[in-house]
Order: sequence, then C-alpha cells, then structure tokens
Amino acid sequence: MTELAIPPAGGTKGLLDRRDRFVDLLRAGSIVLVVLGHLTIAAVVRSHGALAGANALASSRWLQAATWVFQVMPLFFLVGGFANATVLGRPTPLGRYLARRLDRLLRPTVLFTACWLVAAWSLDASGAAPATLDQATRVAAQPLWFLSVYLVTVALAPLQLALHRRARWLLVLALPLMALLGDALRLGHLAAGAAVVNYGVVFLFAQELGFHYRDGTLLLIRPRGALTGAALATGALALLTTLGPYPFSMVGVPGEALSNMSPPTFCIVLLTLAQTGLVLALRPVLVRLLARPVPWRITIGLNTVVLTLFLWHLTAFIVAGTALVAAGLPLFVPGTLRWWSTKPIWIASTAVVLALLVAVTSGAERPPRRPTPSRRHALGTANPALLVSALALAAFGLAALAEGGFAEPFSPVGGLFGVALPPIVSFAMVLTGWLVGRAVNGPERRSDPAPGGLGS
Repeated sequence: MTELAIPPAGGTKGLLDRRDRFVDLLRAGSIVLVVLGHLTIAAVVRSHGALAGANALASSRWLQAATWVFQVMPLFFLVGGFANATVLGRPTPLGRYLARRLDRLLRPTVLFTACWLVAAWSLDASGAAPATLDQATRVAAQPLWFLSVYLVTVALAPLQLALHRRARWLLVLALPLMALLGDALRLGHLAAGAAVVNYGVVFLFAQELGFHYRDGTLLLIRPRGALTGAALATGALALLTTLGPYPFSMVGVPGEALSNMSPPTFCIVLLTLAQTGLVLALRPVLVRLLARPVPWRITIGLNTVVLTLFLWHLTAFIVAGTALVAAGLPLFVPGTLRWWSTKPIWIASTAVVLALLVAVTSGAERPPRRPTPSRRHALGTANPALLVSALALAAFGLAALAEGGFAEPFSPVGGLFGVALPPIVSFAMVLTGWLVGRAVNGPERRSDPAPGGLGS
C-alpha cells in the first residue's frame, strides 16, 4: 500500500470546522458561473427549416469579454487539487484514493450517459430529424470533456503531489512554459496535434495551485498582493489577446480558427492566475460571509448536487428550448436586442427544467451506506494499476462521447485519436471504470465530510 502525507490544513473541531468553507464556495460558485455562462451564450435558431443550436459569442464582442469572468473551470481544478491533496494527506492507500474518485465522479455520470443513450435511441426510432438529433446530443455531451480531463488530473495527482513536496516551485514554473511550447507548436503549424497535451498541462497547473493553497503557501499572500498579481495577469492577458496571436474570448467562438480552450492555451494559465489572485483577495470577506448560517447552508446545498447541475444543465436547455419553440416563442438573431429581451424567459424555463432533473437524478451523487468493515478492508487493498487502467478507460470513453455525442448509439461516430467508436461502446468503457471503482471503494457513509461528488 502506498501512503502520502502533507501538513494538516487547520482545526478539527467538528465536521463543519474541519472544512475549508472558502474552498466549498469556490467549488459551488465555479460550477454555477459556468452554468450561467453557458445559458447566457446559448441560442436556438432555424436553419434550413430545422432547429439548430447557435452561439451568441460570434456576434457580440462584449459578451466575449464576459467569458473572462464566466470561464472559471481553472478555479474548479484548483479546488480539485486542494481536495486531492487533502485525501492523499491522510493515511489512505493509493488504491483506495483512486477507487473513491472513480466511484464519486462516475456514479452520476453513468446515470447521465445511460439516460441519454436511451433517449437518443428512442428519438431516432421515432423519426426525429437526424441532423437536429445529432447536434442536440453533441451539445448535451459537452460537459463530459471536462470530466475526462478531471479524471486524468486525479490519476496524476499522487505523482504531482510527491513532486510538489520535493520541489515546491518546479511545476509552477515548468507547466506554464510547457503550455507556451504547446502554443508555439500549434501556432507555428509545426506539430499542431501536440497541443492536445495542453489539456493536461494547463489544468495540472491549476491543480498545482490547489496544492499550494492546501499547504498554506497561497494564504501567505496578503489581499493587496493578490490583487496586484491578478491585475498583472489580467494585463498580460489583455496584451496577448489584443496585440498577440490569441483570440479575445476565453472559450471557443464559431468561425475563429483558434480557441483558447480547445485545447487550452497559455491564456488560460494567465486567466488561472488572475482569477486565483482575485478570489484570494476576496477570501477574508467571503470567509466572514460563510460564517453566517444561510450562505453556508446554500453553499453546502449546492455542493451536494454540483456534479448533477453540471452534467444536466445543457440537457435542461435543450428540453426547455424545445418546449418554448413548440409553445410559439419567436426566435431572433442571437445578440440582437430582441434576442436579449427573450433571454430571461429562456434562462428561467431552463432553471425550472434543471431543478426537476436535479430532483430526480441527484440521488446518484449522494453516497449510500458503507459496507461491513471486513469487506471494506478486503476490497481496499486492490492493485492501484488496475484502478489506473479503469480510470484511463473511463476517461477515454468520456472524451469519445464528448466528441461524438449520443446519436445513433450503435454506429461508429467521432474520431478521437483516429478511433471511431459507437456511443454504446464508449459508454461501456465508462461503466467498466465505475464498476471497478465501485467494487474497490464500496458504498460510503452519508456523513462523509465531503459535501459534493467532486470534493475531498
């Protein structure tokens, strides 16, 4: 069994006092901002007589500026680094750590993908327009790319943490340089495919900052210094996106040759630094806010369904949009004043559908009871190599689904790394990864300290 340890983070007086409430707020807040950002830019139009999805970023420069605020996935990976370091700092076998992550991440994800495969098959059999169904399932599957990358950072966290403990600043300096190298290969058309490595490099950098928060390094920075750092990073980002070769938006914009997120560029490194500096500067105020019962209860409530919210929010938009169009709501050109006048209706309707979906499906995110000690001990000694293989299999399956969608479950789609797989096969990979993790992890206590499925 492999064990890692890091210094404790703070007090231990009771369950709530053992939590870092600021981290819980970042976890919940980052997902809420991502959801709001997606719902703000998402649009539905008519193309050749059929409904199609559209993106308002293509026609709105100021909305592209808003992506600097709404693109907060780096903060979520920072929180993930904190959570991974916390678990690995306990006397926990490496196999147990991997199994727990697989179970928690994939339990609600398997339910989501299974529901969509059944829905896609049913809609196809009922005669739904193939082009519309294909686009809808691709949109619904978009959150899965994030989970695929997150699983990779989870698998690499033990090695990264060990390196962090031996050379604390090495990866803080090396990972941004690696991101720049990936950009150079991509922009110089030397080895554009190699830039895919930046998916790992950039988000491992965010995870590394999470390690630095966990060991107390980032807490040594005073609010004024954090704000100064955020300002410098934002200034550098402004220069690179106005005078440099990078697009202004922090997410992909239809029609642009380069995206800052597919794969991530050095701009996302700067965005990570800017956002980290800003939230560190605000931390004293937020900690005082979270000491109040109501904000803390809201934070905990969101954390118990955070992965469910993320997985289902685009599905809710598709369902709500279909209902609104069927009810006669007019469609306008994205970005126009008339389009914005109907946006509150779209967001409110999506929120209602999402609340219903969360009410029905969020049970998969809450851990059931823990097994007997003897079974737990026997299964907790599994070979980490088996779990790493299961994790890699699940990550590949999720990425394949994110690229190809759920339409035509039994026909090969996409071409991830040159491999086209039927969605049902990709789902089987994800299911296998979860079953392996579930077998080793076993059910967990409902009183587990982590309030969210992506937590500690």
